[in-house]
Amino acid sequence: REAVRAEPDDAGHARVARRLETAARRDRVSVEYAYEDFRQNLASWHELQVELSRRFGWGTGLVRANQAWKFGRSGTQLEVDAYPRLPRRMYLYLNAGASGSTLYPDVRLGAELYRNFDAGWEASIGARWLNFDSGSVTIWTGTVGKYWRDWWFSVRPSLTDKPDGTSSSVAVYARRYFGERESYAGVVASNGTTPDTDVLTGQGVNLDTSFVRAEVQLRMRRSWYGKGWVAYRDQEVGAALARQSVQLGVGVRRWF
Repeated sequence: REAVRAEPDDAGHARVARRLETAARRDRVSVEYAYEDFRQNLASWHELQVELSRRFGWGTGLVRANQAWKFGRSGTQLEVDAYPRLPRRMYLYLNAGASGSTLYPDVRLGAELYRNFDAGWEASIGARWLNFDSGSVTIWTGTVGKYWRDWWFSVRPSLTDKPDGTSSSVAVYARRYFGERESYAGVVASNGTTPDTDVLTGQGVNLDTSFVRAEVQLRMRRSWYGKGWVAYRDQEVGAALARQSVQLGVGVRRWF
């Protein structure tokens, strides 16, 4: 801060000051809203997400509430995430969620181990477990990522093990940061089979899906950030039957 006062026009000093200011704050609240419009004769979907996170000595923990409106129904899912730090440049991602609605899995659990390497490389390996009325689905996944200058690239393959066999998918990420971790623009593209919930039965179904999303998040003022995204999704929901949609989303988050 003293350097910024001495040279207020120095962009480098200002970026460092913003990073330190964000790092000093421990709590964050986020609100996001997504609207999905379909080309077919299907009512639009809406989803609202509210998240509260806190930095602790051991890492970061957060709670999240998801509220969806689909197929003329509404449903809620509650989740808890944790990111405990480990020795040797490793950390964990842990997730648990539950819902009494057919719009979400009854129970979901997740765990993934991340390891940072030299030259900006990162890798992980983990799994997700989803429980539906019809049984459970296990997703084995991992990532290989690379930080290069102001960019981050990552590839995430997934293998889904379900009662009627296995399927696979892959997602590719690219993100450009603007002087701090919270300000960025990026794109993600994925293709393959993804698990979902049959809203009529509450059972797990698997949909062949192609998906692309572009997003941006920027600092609006001090500890406030704004986020927006647009996405396109093409899902095969049955024999010779596809469902295309465009998704628009906005969000805001604040550190305090």
